[in-house]
Order: sequence, then C-alpha cells, then structure tokens
Amino acid sequence: MLKTFKTYLQLGLCFFFAFLCLNGNGYAQNTPQKNKSKSTQTKKITQKETGLLVSAIDLQGLKKIEKDAVLAKLVSKVGDPYLEENIEKDIQALFKMNYFVQIEVSKDRVANGMNLSYKIIEKPTIAEITFEGNGEIKAEELQTQSGLKQYEVINYT
Repeated sequence: MLKTFKTYLQLGLCFFFAFLCLNGNGYAQNTPQKNKSKSTQTKKITQKETGLLVSAIDLQGLKKIEKDAVLAKLVSKVGDPYLEENIEKDIQALFKMNYFVQIEVSKDRVANGMNLSYKIIEKPTIAEITFEGNGEIKAEELQTQSGLKQYEVINYT
C-alpha cells in the first residue's frame, strides 16, 4: 500500500513540475486586458475623420498557426478604411481562436495609409509525454487518465 501511494505521489509531482515547465511566462497574459480608465463616452474614430486606409498587415511570431488562418479572422483588411475600433475587434477575434498568449499591435502611418503590425506569441504545445517510475501502472493507462495528448496546445484554464 505504501509503495502505491509513493508511486502516485511521484506521478503527481512529475505532472506538477511538467506543468510548471510548460507553463512559461505567459500565464498572466492569457486574456487581453481592457483599459478600465476609458470613458464610455470616448469619441469613435471613423473613416471620415482619418481618411486613412489599411495599406499593409504584417504578422510576426507565428510558428505553428498558418498566416492565412490568422488573416481570415482579422476584421481589418488591406485596402479597407483604417478604424481604431477594428483593431480592438481584431485582438478579440484572435484571442477567441484560443491559440495565442499575447498579441500586440503597432501602427505606422505611411504616405498612403496605415501599416498594421501584429506581434503574436503562440501558446506552447506538448512535444512529448513520458512517465517515469510507473512500475505498477502502464504508461498507456496513465496517458489516458491524464487527458494529455502529444502536439496538443496547452490551455491554461
């Protein structure tokens, strides 16, 4: 009985340390932060006020997610009027994909409009699952019970 308890304790510690190692520094940045100091009466920028068009969209930091999949989710499109509220919608749409930890947008005004650059940090994925010290329980059973899958995106919730 003591050996079984010891095995489960070791297994639990392995999962705990694996979670800490895979967790990284993005845990606190899992959801977009809203600026609570904004007034609800903030004046919205419209095309008539800016007269600018989106001239380019650059995506940085993509490793596993396809660029076209991200561009399809953006409200802002090249050639469309530049609207500040579309940037907020873009960030919300990207976070709803549940693949990203952090998203930053920088805007550069150019002669013919506005260049948008999205700096994206993807959530990590599980590369390999190994179990050590499991003499009494098979690795396949442990993997089934853990619910972890290789190459799965880690969800912090």
